[in-house]
Amino acid sequence: MPIEAGSEPLPPSTAAADVLALMGRAGLMRGVVAQGSVTRVLSGPARTLRLASGPGSFEPVYELLSSDLSGGIVVVEAVGVAGAVWGEILSFAALGSGAVGAVVDGATRDHEAVAEQGFGLWGARHSVVGPNGLAHVVAVAAGAEVGGVMVGEGDVVLADADGVVVLPAGDATFLLAAARRYADAEADVVRRLAAGVLLTEAYKVKKDAVAALVSEARTR
Repeated sequence: MPIEAGSEPLPPSTAAADVLALMGRAGLMRGVVAQGSVTRVLSGPARTLRLASGPGSFEPVYELLSSDLSGGIVVVEAVGVAGAVWGEILSFAALGSGAVGAVVDGATRDHEAVAEQGFGLWGARHSVVGPNGLAHVVAVAAGAEVGGVMVGEGDVVLADADGVVVLPAGDATFLLAAARRYADAEADVVRRLAAGVLLTEAYKVKKDAVAALVSEARTR
């Protein structure tokens, strides 16, 4: 689900995470954080990749990043790999193929150079050294487990400075709309506080929005 120009604005990851929690759904990635400066919300379909430690072929990574990734976010499972599996070169290649970002459950590096490219990168940890031949591809486009969440090929990834959430492709439109309403309610609370309304009164707007969202979730 690429986000087209002129579509509704993307909600922040915090709103989407709260909506998922309120509806009793999984999707919040844990332990995966922005690498470098992230100043906007990014979203796109997941292009999944699973890596493991040990010698073997890395060529499928190069093939994936040489294919059409328009609007996509590369999602990489690489928990057991010791060195950084993602950095400047892969970011530049992905960007050239149309991807807008990458989410890596593993080590990343070259954060300053990646940020200068305008490429969004989220990772679990940093490593100054690469895998140096001790990582190989297990699967491409077959799903990946990242941050404790199973991500299917084509699921919608929403990421910003606060974190990353994953929305099932079939429910993404509904969940994004719900997250926008939640974010609008929070913004309304802040506007009321700025106008001098006490929190006990201002917060009623959010309480009403939450009640409506929970009610909707029960009827789906």
